[in-house]
Amino acid sequence: MTAAFVTAADHRFGRGSAGDEVIRFVADARARYGDVGGEVNPEAAERLVRAVYEEVDIDDIDAETMGRAQLVMLTALVADERYDGESLDAFLAKARSLADEWTG
Repeated sequence: MTAAFVTAADHRFGRGSAGDEVIRFVADARARYGDVGGEVNPEAAERLVRAVYEEVDIDDIDAETMGRAQLVMLTALVADERYDGESLDAFLAKARSLADEWTG
């Protein structure tokens, strides 16, 4: 899931995105997913997104908080892209390739 999250966040925000773009995105994603979104720590989610494209310390974010934030943000990122079958396959292949790089 982390590789898919990183792939999607990098595609959406890339290098040089403004912090306020991330803040708006996280707020919108949390609002879209009701109670589940409300359980996402906004500060942690913003840091996780920013860590994809800049040096941000995320070592203090526990696994449960990270997993919840990544799942909700990934869901919103993929929904926003409105992938068709071919582009979804390409996205998943890119995420899988990244995961393979990380695991050796």
